[in-house]
Amino acid sequence: MYLSNTEAAGSFLDRARRELNATQTNARLWAILREHDGLLHLAKQEPQEALESFNAAAQLLAECKIQSYEAAEIELRRSEALIALADYAAALRHADAGLGRLADITEALERGHLLRCKGIALHFVGRPTEAAVQFVAAEAELRRVGDHYELGRLLLDKAELGSTSAESRVADASEALNIFERIKLPNMVARATDILALARMRLDRDRAVESIEADLHDSHIIAASEKTKRILADCDQIACHDGTVLITGETGVGKEIFARYVHDRSDRSGNQFIAVNCAAIPETLFEREFFGNKKGAFTGADVDRPGLVHLANGGSLFLDEVGEMPLSMQPKLLRLLQEGTFRRVGDVEESRVDIRFIAATNVFLRKQVERKEFREDLFYRLRWFEYEIPPLRKRKADVVALIKHVLKRESKKHGVTYWIDKQSWLLLKRHTWPGNVRELEAAVCSAAARSGDDGCITARDLPAELAIGARSESRRLPLQKELEVRERELILEALAACDYQRSDAAIALGIGRNTLYEKMKKLGIKPEKR
Repeated sequence: MYLSNTEAAGSFLDRARRELNATQTNARLWAILREHDGLLHLAKQEPQEALESFNAAAQLLAECKIQSYEAAEIELRRSEALIALADYAAALRHADAGLGRLADITEALERGHLLRCKGIALHFVGRPTEAAVQFVAAEAELRRVGDHYELGRLLLDKAELGSTSAESRVADASEALNIFERIKLPNMVARATDILALARMRLDRDRAVESIEADLHDSHIIAASEKTKRILADCDQIACHDGTVLITGETGVGKEIFARYVHDRSDRSGNQFIAVNCAAIPETLFEREFFGNKKGAFTGADVDRPGLVHLANGGSLFLDEVGEMPLSMQPKLLRLLQEGTFRRVGDVEESRVDIRFIAATNVFLRKQVERKEFREDLFYRLRWFEYEIPPLRKRKADVVALIKHVLKRESKKHGVTYWIDKQSWLLLKRHTWPGNVRELEAAVCSAAARSGDDGCITARDLPAELAIGARSESRRLPLQKELEVRERELILEALAACDYQRSDAAIALGIGRNTLYEKMKKLGIKPEKR
């Protein structure tokens, strides 16, 4: 009935009804007619009318006291109609009743149908583990009997509802799609295509989440690139010494995080790490903020006030953007570095402190020295140990690790498992990140906030400049070369998503298998998994 034309089926049923009325034949044949009426209603998506027909058929069989597989089949049909009506508890009862009637009958086909219905009903009444068991048993029965249509339907149910792995769901949906393509059922092909796409998206999601969870640690610094690992090794070596450290690098590369790393691994880790942004303090207030003041030093100085230097005593003082420090303050900082002493504003006595100084700058200090904008002696005193933090565009491995780290943090913070689709990953990896870690963190956090309920971050969730940057870069290529590059990317993505099953990849790409083979050969894509 599901395979036939509904109009033709309806005309045949009307003819059968007329014949049965003329012959006044037995109730068993009337029951079969009512069952087929119900099947026609199901095919026309009229489950309530179908259920009424199936109930009438069951009543007729009961009057005849028929206990054969036909009674079990009616229970199956009632279960199907009730599933369509979303009455899953009743559907489960009728599926069990049908299986009970088949206890002593060898009918693998009907048993497979009933097990499938029972699995669907169990899934929707909140018993997914039991549902999975029924689906496995149903598959065994249907494979044994060789009913391809019902096997295809079952495989789609497993892919859509089952508690199996994402890989298994993709395999089930792919097999179902092949079945319905072979028996030429366009509607079922369309449904299988949709379920396969969803299964592959779930597989991508699971792999993305697994990748995000893997190889992450609780360190403040994410070090995936060899450059960053070498810097951390140097930091570990100098942490136990007390000499000054000068960290250079572009804005946003994380200079303060590296400074904290040195402090945390030094003997001073139990004391304060005080960070001061030299560019944020007005020149007229710099000395007072830095060194503090004595009571009565100026109008409003009602109490002795400690400065940042005093607060950092015993620990580390981080001078961020040290190149912006006023020239008037630089001799006093130099004395503090050399002698360990300073004088508060309004005080006549010197105070002594024990501090580890770590400075950072995003400007080339030697140029400032040449322009007389920074003291040469202070410059050399600061760079007892100097290292540069490369920008993100020069440490691509850190980009991926940092994105995963931010996603993991945001997922934990908001209770949503965020993940990134393939196109968005491509855009994120291509971006040059002129704002470095600060830009990356803002981009990923905002994209996560824009993502849908499933937590999937797509290209539309990313900042516009990422897509624009990728397009402008691609415009440098000649058109034919650009098309080949993009075509190669799409084929590789499809092959990876289909576990290098070329037939599945061809379906996903919407091209013929032979066409795919020719394109792979032309573009130098090898068939084996890479």
